Amino acid sequence: MIPLEEHKVEEFLKEFKLSHPKLKEIMKLLDKEMSKGLKGDAGTAADVKMYPTFVGPLPQQSDKEEFLVLELNLPRVELALVRLQDHNASVIESENYTPPTGVQLDTLERLSGFIAMCIFKFTKKRKLAGKEWPLALIFPFPCQHEGPDRACLVKLTKEVTCKDVQGQDIHELIRGAINKSKKNSSKIQIVAIVNDNVSTLASVADSNPDCLIGLIVDGGLNACYLENRTRISTKGPQDGKAMIINTELGALGENGCLNFCRTDNDKELDEYSSRPGSQILEKMVSGMYLGEIVRLVLEGLTRKNLMFRSVSRACNLFHRGCFNTECVMGIESDNEEPHQNTKKILDHLAVKDYTDEDVKNVRRVCSIICERAACLTAASLATLINHVNLSPVTVVVDGYLYQRHPRFQVMMLNKTRELVNPELEFHLVRPQLERSIGAARIAAAALRSGNSSTDTPGATQNRGSSHTEPGQPSPIGL
Repeated sequence: MIPLEEHKVEEFLKEFKLSHPKLKEIMKLLDKEMSKGLKGDAGTAADVKMYPTFVGPLPQQSDKEEFLVLELNLPRVELALVRLQDHNASVIESENYTPPTGVQLDTLERLSGFIAMCIFKFTKKRKLAGKEWPLALIFPFPCQHEGPDRACLVKLTKEVTCKDVQGQDIHELIRGAINKSKKNSSKIQIVAIVNDNVSTLASVADSNPDCLIGLIVDGGLNACYLENRTRISTKGPQDGKAMIINTELGALGENGCLNFCRTDNDKELDEYSSRPGSQILEKMVSGMYLGEIVRLVLEGLTRKNLMFRSVSRACNLFHRGCFNTECVMGIESDNEEPHQNTKKILDHLAVKDYTDEDVKNVRRVCSIICERAACLTAASLATLINHVNLSPVTVVVDGYLYQRHPRFQVMMLNKTRELVNPELEFHLVRPQLERSIGAARIAAAALRSGNSSTDTPGATQNRGSSHTEPGQPSPIGL
């Protein structure tokens, strides 16, 4: 017989459990929003924007062998020197840069200045002057592309804030930073701007032609896939049989369609986020938010006097942002008594006088919240696999939540199998190469196809637009 208090805890957690019919309903909603997004102008109201990337499916080679890759994963900036030789690729050197303590990249000027410093330090240290260097930019935020090297920022996500950057031409932002960096960077040419998800897919697709879908589950949630050109009715290039679409599926629910499965805790988390009403599905799944959802649930159970009866409300467990996803993954790593990881984390949060029953409840809450995240991710992936409708298909999955959480991968895979159409075969793989190599391959293809604009005065006047007229940029190969 289940004790009364344990039964009450389970009742409290019931709303986080997603039944098979609910997951099927979420899949229907996502598929509907994807279809709206693919319709271009008519789909501007779609939650899932389905941005064309101008990256196509065919491997191509370039006369260039070495590329610079800049990944803007704010506040971190990573620069890499990548060498491509036929189908072999390697990162020769790479370096991460973070702003000095106390420096915030919260304005366009500060961001541009920091990028300039990173480029200058990297190129000077490696003596890269005196030669033209094609550069690929990995930009992990929603962008509206006009060509392989032209994109405007739609919005920042993942709690990143920076004034005056929304709507900016990313090419010009980086071009301005290159100009600021002066020596050793004057011959850098921006040839490709790609999403982190797209670059991950490109790093695998060169050696695995069945790899048509990329999924990232880390601080954010997103997916991309290779779409048949006949299904893309948005204005854009006419040639090429297929193009990679950046779905930005983490925004599903912004129109309220997911309210039937959102909890009061989800709504509170959203209310106190930097952008309320934005990235609703992402806020229910990704590592940026998972720990805070768990914290809110634990706080709710405590206020109902179902756990932590002797714990001071002044401890860190009751302060926003103090319980992160690293805590969740540590607790999820506990398999048996005496649950040392869980107790260590509670001690670190200054939670005192907790009972064995409290420890059990903490572990139960983490388990339920993580299972919900895995199920929502599975429903998203199953929708994409069903949409692509090819068998077999390979999916490359990246992100620290997927790779480091002790149970997430298995939970997601099992639920995806339940939800995918039974006649379709799929395989999940992890990326074996760094995403900077995928970005370099896209840059090489852009140079080969001649679709990258030049970084010269007036280049912005000659860049490809999104209209379907002769001479417009065409999709490039991987």
